[in-house]
Amino acid sequence: MTDAQIGLRCPKSDEYKYGWKKVDSIPADEVCVVYLGGDGATDDRKANGYTKVAQNDIKTALQIDVPIYGVTYDFAGKNPSFTRKIQFLKHRAATLLSAAKAEQIKEDAADENADEAYLEKLYKNIMEPRIVPTQKGRRYSAEEIARNIRKITFVTHCHGGYVAYELEKRMRKQLESLGYSLQERKNILSQMLVVAHAPSCPLGVQQSSFYSFRSAYDGQGETGWGILPEYIRNRKLEERIRFAADQNGDTPRAAQNRYLELKPSYLEKKRLFIIKQKHPWLNDEDGPFMTNPDEHGDITYGHPQQTPDGKCMMFFSRNLMISGVKNSIENAQKFTPLPPLEELIAVHDVNMDSAERQNFNAKLASVYKTLCANGKKLIAEAIKDFQTHGR
Repeated sequence: MTDAQIGLRCPKSDEYKYGWKKVDSIPADEVCVVYLGGDGATDDRKANGYTKVAQNDIKTALQIDVPIYGVTYDFAGKNPSFTRKIQFLKHRAATLLSAAKAEQIKEDAADENADEAYLEKLYKNIMEPRIVPTQKGRRYSAEEIARNIRKITFVTHCHGGYVAYELEKRMRKQLESLGYSLQERKNILSQMLVVAHAPSCPLGVQQSSFYSFRSAYDGQGETGWGILPEYIRNRKLEERIRFAADQNGDTPRAAQNRYLELKPSYLEKKRLFIIKQKHPWLNDEDGPFMTNPDEHGDITYGHPQQTPDGKCMMFFSRNLMISGVKNSIENAQKFTPLPPLEELIAVHDVNMDSAERQNFNAKLASVYKTLCANGKKLIAEAIKDFQTHGR
């Protein structure tokens, strides 16, 4: 049976020499960050590495310490990539097929790899205490639950995006079973903030505030269906052909193929920030054959070898995480709903004076508008390409 353990980043001591201690659950009203790492986070060292990144950036910007939790997975020999594929399949089925047919596909897809015990455990120890009070006869109001959920800021990488989406789905189901109205459920779910790096899950289907960051040349991110993923896959292939043609002096073949010109974009429906690549090609001979594992694994918000586009994307994601924490702290006294994305990506660094922050954020707002415009152009280009080539 699969399992998961929650750990809390802590000062190093004789008892906790790695600065990491296991906990059974997270207090129901605590302001905190929960880092759901990739499927490689199967030991304390790897899980703690994720939390260190978040802790350093939050402390630098806000000059405060908040509890930073991480998760280690025990997949019990099962293949976690299988469950991610099933999640995509369920999403595809739910989109295109009848409810009965979708349910049949889910049943047929049952496999020994699809053991969700660790997901159930994480939900019980992270989410459920914020929804169901331990006191008998007590029932949280919808606003109390929204406030409790808002006190958590989730940061994820790869498989962690899949996990966050699964936690959200379980929350949806429980809220409905407890009798909260549709509008109450929407309000509560909207307070769950997820900052997702290269998430391996369907995008744009979450009811939570699930914002994603990825590069087109990260082959381990979203691999779902649709015009845009297909467009990017085809254009990357076309770019490789063009690069080889240029290297070989094959002018006719080069003329038939294009390089991928993808400007940093924000796709509103998918809540996705996307760039072409975080890292430059290793050398001129490599061309678009990405062999640098950091294209997927770099989640440090400031790797020195990042492209300007990569630095821009990491800057926005860092701001989003910090803004989420700041808003969580504001919820310590009263319910302060999550602000819109335009405010979440703004700088809140206490090391800057107010005038400097205001000027800087005005520039950021302009960049954000450009990213939104680029996103619309990208979608239009993908649709045009689909119509032209019949793909």
